[in-house]
Amino acid sequence: MINHNLKTIFLHPAKCGGASIRKVMFDRDMDPHISAAGHVKLVGKETWDTYFTFGFCRNPFDRVVSFYCFRQQLRKDKRFADLTFDKFINTIDRYKNLPEYRLQSTYFYYKNNPIDFIGRFENYQEDFQKVNNKLGTDFPLIHKKKTQRTHYSDYYNKQNINTIRNLYKEDLDNFNYDF
Repeated sequence: MINHNLKTIFLHPAKCGGASIRKVMFDRDMDPHISAAGHVKLVGKETWDTYFTFGFCRNPFDRVVSFYCFRQQLRKDKRFADLTFDKFINTIDRYKNLPEYRLQSTYFYYKNNPIDFIGRFENYQEDFQKVNNKLGTDFPLIHKKKTQRTHYSDYYNKQNINTIRNLYKEDLDNFNYDF
């Protein structure tokens, strides 16, 4: 997402808290889930190189649980109504090109170069304040699309831990996450 007035580009992987930032900083009619390469095509390399680029990453294990719970609770998606978490995990590889499942690394790296700032969902308030400081703004942060659930580790067993480790190895390595 692009804000030309602030000369900034926000890269928003699904289920990483971006709806809250999008609400206060960006035009809500824009497609929120555009990769780094997609943004370069959209604005051109010169703009990409001069704008402040930022985004937020999230532990892939937590992100997957968040998406599962979001579909069940907030979207009340009928496809997920009777789907156990184990069965849900087994569908991810089939849909890995959808924004919800796409590697976060595709948003935060362009030709192996990282964006300017990658905040962490786990430090959301603190890291968003760093973005505000960099931009000279004072946007509030309002948590949107929050689900009710227990800690992500409660959802996993050894088999689906290994499945997520294999599917999201690049993100786990790039952002120093583990189960």
